[in-house]
Amino acid sequence: MRPIGFLRYEEGEQSSGEIGFAKQEEDAQICKEGNLIIPCNFTHAAIIGETGCGKTTSMIYPNLLDRMQRGHGIFVFDYKGCEESAVMALAKRAGRLKDVVVVGTFLGEKINLIKDISGRDFKNTTNSLMKTIDSFWQEYGANLTLSIFNFLKALGEFTDIVGKHNIRGFAQAVRLSDAYPFNIHTIRNLTQDILKFTEFLASVNGDLKLNLDQVVNEKKRGSLEA
Repeated sequence: MRPIGFLRYEEGEQSSGEIGFAKQEEDAQICKEGNLIIPCNFTHAAIIGETGCGKTTSMIYPNLLDRMQRGHGIFVFDYKGCEESAVMALAKRAGRLKDVVVVGTFLGEKINLIKDISGRDFKNTTNSLMKTIDSFWQEYGANLTLSIFNFLKALGEFTDIVGKHNIRGFAQAVRLSDAYPFNIHTIRNLTQDILKFTEFLASVNGDLKLNLDQVVNEKKRGSLEA
């Protein structure tokens, strides 16, 4: 990793805003307030310092604001759970408050992590999480999980169409989709609990078979009436 500079700080003084390491000052931009802005083409940076030395105030906040003002997308991990308000304030200052999506908090928004992921990418991710000495069980588990993924995704898309066009005769399918929504939480429950998986199979066999029987009967009735 090539360092771009240090924010010099001497005991008893405020940050001078001077940076420098191996005469690479040209690689960094200095704010008037003495903050260090990391160049956009610099892909990795480590901010190191003792507690209270100004890592967050002089480095993280200014760089977050800079990226927001440039129109960049930012993914922030708030490990301590206390930076949400600061990020919101920076976003407001940059005119991007409406773009902020907060997850993992009581008042935050919910997002579906697997909504737009492909089946192949989902299987690859599952495979990497289930690495074992015996590749057979790894592949078996990944295929089983992928089958549940594909079924729930297809069921959800189907019931969305049913609801959008107000198609009758698929109440059981809609009820099944409501009970087993397409998200990572459902897949986790079905793959970690054999009883829940058995109940799921029974619901699929019962509800979908009933739906198919109803559709067939309606078609027969329509043919007779015609």
